[in-house]
Amino acid sequence: AGPLPDKSPLTVDTPVEPSAPPRPLSAASQVRVVSPVSEPEQEFNTEVPFEFLCPITNKIMNDPVTAADTYNYERKAIRRWFRRKRTSPMTNEELSDLTVRANDALRNRIETFVREHSEV
Repeated sequence: AGPLPDKSPLTVDTPVEPSAPPRPLSAASQVRVVSPVSEPEQEFNTEVPFEFLCPITNKIMNDPVTAADTYNYERKAIRRWFRRKRTSPMTNEELSDLTVRANDALRNRIETFVREHSEV
C-alpha cells in the first residue's frame, strides 16, 4: 500500500443564527458532572407553593437565601450562578452586590410545609 491520495478535509456548512453570535465553548460547558446517586423527588399531598421553589433549579429549597435582587434562591444554586455570571437570574440585570442572606422565615415555612404535607 502506497501513500494516501491528497484529499481536502471534509467540511460541513452550518448556518449561523443571525440573532446569536457564536460563542466559544468553555471547559465547564463541555463537561457535565452527574452524581451517581440522585435524591428521589419528594412527593406531597398538595401543590407546593411557588415561593418554596428555587427559580434556578425549580426544586423545593432546603437552604433559601435572598440575593441583592430581592429574590430567593437555593444557596448552592445561586453560588454556582454567581461563579459564572454577575447578573440576576430573574431579571438578568447586572448585580454589584453578590452577597446572599439566609432567609430563616422562608426556611421555617418550607420545613413546616414538608413536615405536614410530605407523603412517605
